[in-house]
Amino acid sequence: MPYIKADKTPEEVLEEVFGILYSDDKEYLSMCDYLLAFKIGKCVSWDEYRSKIPDNILTKWGKVQKECYRQGYILDKIIDGKIYWSMIVMPGGTPSDICTLCERECRRREKINSGEARILLDRYGIHEEKRCWDKGSGLEQLVDNLL
Repeated sequence: MPYIKADKTPEEVLEEVFGILYSDDKEYLSMCDYLLAFKIGKCVSWDEYRSKIPDNILTKWGKVQKECYRQGYILDKIIDGKIYWSMIVMPGGTPSDICTLCERECRRREKINSGEARILLDRYGIHEEKRCWDKGSGLEQLVDNLL
């Protein structure tokens, strides 16, 4: 069972960052080549290797990595010139929402983690704030701009 109830697949994230026809995009293909060279290369640290990758490609790749992680996908690998991810799974239970792995600064997440949200609900009947990606929250445009 997936750990996160994802809103997007890695392919949808790649489409958002690199474009609809990302598999033909020069920057996407370059990133595949860089990743493949890193993974089959000598044991060079990522920090050392990443200095060889142009900033524009590295910036896009960072966006892809962050969003895929937030959606519950990790451990990218290259197979036949295409990037694949593994899904984080759990042995039963109910999948969490994407707030669970999100690394954005968020007052809503702080309230949940600290228990403040439960206190507000129990004592005062105040429900959680809308999630940043929910339609109508006023924050969905901000989220889109972060990608």
